[in-house]
Amino acid sequence: MKSAAIALAAAALVVPSAASARTLRLDWAETTSFGYPAMAFTVRSVTIRHDSWSVRASVTNRSGRNIGIVTEPSPYLPYRFGLLVPSLEPRRGLPETLSRDTMWRAAVSFAPKLQTDLLPGRTWRGRFSGRGTLPHRRPISVTFGVFASRELGSFSWTTAHAFTV
Repeated sequence: MKSAAIALAAAALVVPSAASARTLRLDWAETTSFGYPAMAFTVRSVTIRHDSWSVRASVTNRSGRNIGIVTEPSPYLPYRFGLLVPSLEPRRGLPETLSRDTMWRAAVSFAPKLQTDLLPGRTWRGRFSGRGTLPHRRPISVTFGVFASRELGSFSWTTAHAFTV
């Protein structure tokens, strides 16, 4: 009887966490503009939990050359795959994404594993996830990258679209 009560209590703890997940269907599609290698980015959905999140997305190399995907951390390449919450009030002379209250949440896991090269015409499609709570009623964009190309060097992509929680 005691073990049944413990099992019931454990089940009660699991159910609310599963029920607290919220999935936003976004179906965004964006392509790079002039000056960037030809690439396409999609964001199908974002799932938000109490202290974590995941993005179901894809990135396609539409150019005729290999695009490298930088997988090693670097202080010089701040925005990788993840979520970006720009500053509410940009500071004079600084782009909005460099202001003090800008928040970035890095992806820490990928399924399937992120490749180091994206060959011409190929697509990485999957889910990237990270930890951290997200602010309410503030626009949140999705970041992709860092990518490396001969033409441009290193670059990342932040969606023009944004969602709110």
